[in-house]
Amino acid sequence: IGSSCNGTLALTFRGQTTKPIPMDATPELVEYYLEQLSTINDIEITFSGGERDFSLCDEFGTTALITFLTEHGDVPSLNYTLYPGKAGINPQISIFTDGTASALRPALESVMGTKEEAECSNHGTCDTATGQCLCYRGFTSSNGLGRNEAGVLGDCGAIEQNSTIYISFDLVEYPNATQDIPCPAVVPRWSASSGIAICSGVGNCLPDRTCNCTDGYEGNACEFKTCPTGEAWWDEAEFNGDRAHRSDSVCSARGLCNRNDGTCTCDAEWSLFDGNNCNQFACYVNITDECSGNGRCATMAEFAQEALMIGSESGARIPVNYSDAWDANRVRSCLCDKSPGVWDYNTSSNAYRGPFAYAYTDWTGYSCSHAFCPTGDNPFTWGENEVQAINCSATDGSFNVSFRGADPPVRIPWNSHVDKVELELESLPTIRNVLVTFADPTGANTTTINQTVCKQGGQYVIIEFISERGDLPLLYIDDSELTGETNITEVIKGTREDVECSAAGVCNREIGICNCLDGHYSGADVVPFRELGAVGQRGDCGFRHTSTDDPKWYNILFQYSYVFDLGIEEDVIEIDVEGADVAAST
Repeated sequence: IGSSCNGTLALTFRGQTTKPIPMDATPELVEYYLEQLSTINDIEITFSGGERDFSLCDEFGTTALITFLTEHGDVPSLNYTLYPGKAGINPQISIFTDGTASALRPALESVMGTKEEAECSNHGTCDTATGQCLCYRGFTSSNGLGRNEAGVLGDCGAIEQNSTIYISFDLVEYPNATQDIPCPAVVPRWSASSGIAICSGVGNCLPDRTCNCTDGYEGNACEFKTCPTGEAWWDEAEFNGDRAHRSDSVCSARGLCNRNDGTCTCDAEWSLFDGNNCNQFACYVNITDECSGNGRCATMAEFAQEALMIGSESGARIPVNYSDAWDANRVRSCLCDKSPGVWDYNTSSNAYRGPFAYAYTDWTGYSCSHAFCPTGDNPFTWGENEVQAINCSATDGSFNVSFRGADPPVRIPWNSHVDKVELELESLPTIRNVLVTFADPTGANTTTINQTVCKQGGQYVIIEFISERGDLPLLYIDDSELTGETNITEVIKGTREDVECSAAGVCNREIGICNCLDGHYSGADVVPFRELGAVGQRGDCGFRHTSTDDPKWYNILFQYSYVFDLGIEEDVIEIDVEGADVAAST
């Protein structure tokens, strides 16, 4: 520091800044200001040059040599902020580090620190529960200066007085070394019965008196087992290709490492994480059953494979791939069991709700402990079944049909009769009941035993969905093995509702059974036209008793169904209001 000595100076080290230091400060005063920082414990400062002894700044230049006594290793450079005393007049300040020499006095060189900043000074074991070092035999606490002097730092950085360190360790002789080199010999934490051994018997003693541990072991004496690492869930950002998460965090930074056996205890308080390295979300466990026994723990990548999209135009299965994102195989949840099909009759299945034959539904909820209830058509509204038509023009081969992603599809030969087509469609797990008829392109009904599903010039296959309600996706047809071609169209859009308990009951999600409202009961697939429905095995509350003809059941929302069931004809009056036709009924 030289030239005009006006104003004050503040020094910054590792993010902390001193109070302003006078330009005529002595070495002791500068040392005092710096040691007030929590990032500096002990330093030593000497001044060289200048006519005014012991002054930080001098007109002829002062060189301040700052030695870090307890901050070991290659420490970052000091920085400064100048607060000039007179406008336009500033001292000239330069800082030299890492072996560079002073510009004023080339004989004075800076020095890069090479002392280790090692846990327990590489001569002890850290008790992570207390944060204290357990020193190897022959070593004790030092004063932190790295001079083999005893102190109260608790770092195992000094050799005990009157201790023959070579007695504490076995000697390993290296042919190329000038002397025997001792390495720490301890009883390993992972095997108390193993006895004392150099580097715990699982490492090599190097010439610098450190242990080179076999993979799977760590510690200054290889006395610990290594816990698995993973990409950190939460940590300081670190550039790692296209990811900011650290990839080598012990227990993925969400668990405690048991260094005695090398295992991770993941988030013991909340049980949110799982895996040998705590790198995955845990799933709900009901006492001993994962996902309540009604599902399995699955990753987002696995969920994506289950969530098959159905092509909006073709109806084809479109697999979903989600495997490259960072959370694809880490974020997990319960993937609940699904009903095996709409026609399943296995009453021992966990998807069976009972007591009706078709009461099979999926499990739901984050823990798969709740169930959906059977669905059906609202008995107070009127609607139509979905009707689709396949036109097949072929004289040989076969085509495959699937519905709502059912896999495998069913194979229908070109010369199949109507009962064969109906049987094959109803064998799909996504269809329980359809009505199939044939018609030629002219529209004439050709449902005879001799007619085939395909013929030269085309054959219409009319498919009415009896059990599946609502506006349904098109059947998916693969005609690549057919000598001819097919196409499919929607003839009638399904308008019957497909809602839980047919909107006439309350779903008990704990057991997946509908509690039907008074006057309602389980309905059937076949709904007689313009009637109250039929008693059946759907378990959906889709049938309503004749007692529901009582006026207490009706309100304005059910007016259409009410007059329809009673056979009342409506009078329609046309009213023109400002040019708009409006229909009113009486």
